[in-house]
Amino acid sequence: AGCKRISVTTTTALSSNLIAAPITSSLDASTTTLPIRHFAAAAAKKSKSVKSDGDQNGLSYRARKEAAKQKRRDTYNRQQERLGRIKTRRDDSPKDVKKNLFRSWWDKEMIYHDVLLRKAKKENKPWRIRVAA
Repeated sequence: AGCKRISVTTTTALSSNLIAAPITSSLDASTTTLPIRHFAAAAAKKSKSVKSDGDQNGLSYRARKEAAKQKRRDTYNRQQERLGRIKTRRDDSPKDVKKNLFRSWWDKEMIYHDVLLRKAKKENKPWRIRVAA
């Protein structure tokens, strides 16, 4: 049993915009992102003091959850109203008419040809269906 060698490379950037660094392992050749702490306490303090857009003006979790739920309800209701207003192209039109007509003929034809095929096999004669369109 030998020792497994793992080479890990890390890249970091000295920018306040980047707070994650990709780490690549030669074992699985995949890249994962790990959080990196700020080098200066001022940068961490500054990022906490500025409210992000995801915080939605300091609303609580329940308020954000309720707002998202209401937005989903409104979207659904708007879609249903639109579907009720517009006419679809195929309303009240018969569907699969030609297909059903063909199948009603073809199924009977195949039964007839199966009988002929069995008779031909019993008499050692060749039989095949020839179709011309």
